[in-house]
Amino acid sequence: MATINYDEKIPNNVNLSGDARLQRALENWQPKYLEWWKELGPVGSAA
Repeated sequence: MATINYDEKIPNNVNLSGDARLQRALENWQPKYLEWWKELGPVGSAA
């Protein structure tokens, strides 16, 4: 079983670093998702 590197911007265990196109797409998408989650996620879930 692969270990997860939590020091990466997007931690994963599927060799994301091997797919630069996907990694760029996720790095662009992730901040927008986190902002959406803070605004519309379950009550008390915003950090």
